[in-house]
Amino acid sequence: VSEIGWIRALVLSIGSSTYAYTIVLGVYIAGLGIGSALSARFLGPRAFGPLQLILALACLGSLHLLGHLPGFFGRVFHDRVTSLGSFTWTALAASSVALLPPTILIGACFPSAVRWLGDHAGPTRASGLLLAVATGGSMAGALVASFFSIPFAGVQGTLMAALFLHAVMGSISLSFLGARRRIWPSFVSTAIVGLLFLRSPWDVRTIQSGPYIYGDEQRGKADPRKVLFAKDDAVASVAVFEHPDGNRVLRIDGKTDASLSQIDLVTQLLTAHLPLATHGSPQRIALVGLGSGMTLASCLKYDPKEVHCVEISPAVVRASRLFDVETGGPLDDKRVTLHVADARRVFRTVQGKFDVILNEPSNLWIAGMAGLFTEEFYRACESHLAERGLMGQWLHAYGVTDETFRDAVATFQKVFPYVTVWEMWVSGDYLFIGSKTPYQVDVAFLEMWLNNPKVADDLRRIDVSTPGGLLGDLVATSEDLGDLSGARIQTDDGLHLEFIAPLG
Repeated sequence: VSEIGWIRALVLSIGSSTYAYTIVLGVYIAGLGIGSALSARFLGPRAFGPLQLILALACLGSLHLLGHLPGFFGRVFHDRVTSLGSFTWTALAASSVALLPPTILIGACFPSAVRWLGDHAGPTRASGLLLAVATGGSMAGALVASFFSIPFAGVQGTLMAALFLHAVMGSISLSFLGARRRIWPSFVSTAIVGLLFLRSPWDVRTIQSGPYIYGDEQRGKADPRKVLFAKDDAVASVAVFEHPDGNRVLRIDGKTDASLSQIDLVTQLLTAHLPLATHGSPQRIALVGLGSGMTLASCLKYDPKEVHCVEISPAVVRASRLFDVETGGPLDDKRVTLHVADARRVFRTVQGKFDVILNEPSNLWIAGMAGLFTEEFYRACESHLAERGLMGQWLHAYGVTDETFRDAVATFQKVFPYVTVWEMWVSGDYLFIGSKTPYQVDVAFLEMWLNNPKVADDLRRIDVSTPGGLLGDLVATSEDLGDLSGARIQTDDGLHLEFIAPLG
């Protein structure tokens, strides 16, 4: 339980890349090993109870530190982190300070318990029995924390629950497993639980500040943002802020994934309008990634018969409701079918063909996102495209290397050989529209939809009112992409983008 909670808390400070998860897991395992070695050498069988109580206090200190770590990390990132090496050392130091004290104590508990039980059942049997209990407990704890505790109590509440369990375990051990019963451990446990209820909750604005991207956002200034929503689920920690100027921002694990700013509006709207207007008559649409609901709302402007929206995070679904005034509440539209599930599973089970499929996940460097940029995933999408179907793929150029961008494009083009490339924001957001058959960008289709009042009003929000306003974003076709033969195709068996994307 604690391990899952600590990982979820730390990624808010050091990011959610594969490297960040590796650092946290490495520190956790190192702490267990150090504690086990020290306990085997210096502690006896009666140390288990005191260790559990000290562990509860260490967890309390770690809990307090994790709530303030993003603010400290933001200042360090802003001034000192300039490379993968400096990031690694900084993240390693932060993770060690927060996790080593409690994990060393957790590691120390196992040898002590083995010695105590070994006095009664023999060392071999005691080791096997406790190892089985520890393994089963770890599995159960991971499941409970991920799918029950965090969605219902949040990351902080989950860590509080783990702290309470350590305090109770220590109290029981000292009271009933010692040479004689003792009452005072129960009072210690009660005092610790009292401290839990007296503690103020984490400041959402600090926790969701995204220091690994934005550094020290406020730079010592008072934070004027209003917290409209904050929720942890099994997938991510989600929050919605409102700025004094009225801009609302959706943040997932500290990173802005949608907002009402002009930059984000351009991407969110054009991701729908460009492929749908190019197709001409989209009747059945699939969209991967709900976010604020802006892209979904734009899809409905084209009067489709059916739109399937896939969003893996239940918290994002709830957060999107805070943008209903601007989007018109697309989830309430009877034509929309919402799938709160993994996109890969949805495309294995959904029935029928789509005229347009839009893939708008989060950034490629986030752990797990590379699975939505593989040849196999694109093949699954291709199998669900109608004869004239189009596949729209959002891809960011910022924060990734040229190699990452090239490999992602080459993988997409291998499945969809006929491609047009649209630059929605200069050197920032790109949209690749692919097809398995040749297609043309027909100006007549663009004019037809721009004469539709609903489409025209939507595009007017980003200052687009003519076909030229859309065609101006077209920067390349398949012939212009050049020779991509040296690029590495990403497959499910070789998710290399998972590892090279964060290097940007």
